[in-house]
Amino acid sequence: MLPCVDAGTATPEVLDVLSVERDRIAAKMAELEHALAQLDRVIDFARHPDHCSPRTPGATPSWAGDHNDS
Repeated sequence: MLPCVDAGTATPEVLDVLSVERDRIAAKMAELEHALAQLDRVIDFARHPDHCSPRTPGATPSWAGDHNDS
């Protein structure tokens, strides 16, 4: 256990570390949610290829969604 949990208090430094870790986890979760949504679109396309519109050369497939790495 963290000493702050046992003692019932936390220093500002510990709170900063915990906040940074929470932000890191939240960002990773958002990244994974985006990957999950893309995978769902690929699975849907694989199950229902007749719903796919013809692809224009160089265009992003509809199942890929918006590709934004930001």
